[in-house]
Parts: sequence; structure tokens; C-alpha cells
Amino acid sequence: MSWQFLSAVAVLGLVLLLVGLLIWVLERRRNAEQFGGPASQGIGNGFWWSAVTMTTVGYGTGALLGRGVKRVKAVHWNKELGLAQAMWVLEADNMGPFIVESDLAGNSLFERENAKISANLAKVYEGTVPAVLKRFGETDDRSDEMIG
Repeated sequence: MSWQFLSAVAVLGLVLLLVGLLIWVLERRRNAEQFGGPASQGIGNGFWWSAVTMTTVGYGTGALLGRGVKRVKAVHWNKELGLAQAMWVLEADNMGPFIVESDLAGNSLFERENAKISANLAKVYEGTVPAVLKRFGETDDRSDEMIG
């Protein structure tokens, strides 16, 4: 193994430990069930929390909160969408906070916020130089954006 690889692993471990320590300091009283107890246990849980959260995309929080699930009561899905898009009915203790995608009327909160972002996105491109790495898909053409 190279020195650069070992250095990168050491830096990642240090970052995870520092974030875990910070989470433990901030959460040990408010979330004693997960981060309470002896300092070594709370810091260890903070380290684990930071590792799962920082090294996963999207499902990291679900992996952490899944410990609060007592049992799965039912799963409803259309086979065309796959299991990840299922409606899960869970019996759980101490789960949350959750990110909610829509309001009670069914309006998408993500779409509402994306509309706000898209309205001002043209300002980001004002005065930019033409794309240098066009052969790698870089663009300054607003019509190529995927947001919106």
C-alpha cells in the first residue's frame, strides 16, 4: 500500500472521529438513547453515525434510523417500480426526524424549492467563461441543465 493511500485513510478516519465527537457533544443530552452512556460508547456511536452518513448517498440516515424499527407490518408496491419505491408500514420506536417530500395537499416540496432555484439559476451563468472541457460533457448552455 502506498503512503498516499494510507494518508487518505488516516485523514478520513480523523475526519470521521472529529465529526463523531462533535455529534456526541451536541446530541448526548438531547438524544441520550443513541449517544448517551459512557463517553466511549457515545463517541463510538457518533463515529459510526458519521461514517454511515458521510459514506452513503441517500440511504445512510435510513440505515441509522432502521434500528428503531420493531417490525415491518406490511409492504405495498407495484412490481414495475421495485422494492425501493414501496410503501412500507412499520411499527417503530424513537424514529425521526424525517424529511417530508410533500404537503397534505400532495404538492411536492422539492419541486417548489427547485422552482425557486431555477428562477435564479441564470444569474449563476452570467459572466462565466465558455466551457473548457466540452469533450467531457461540461457546458454553459442553459438548455443542457437537468434542474427544473
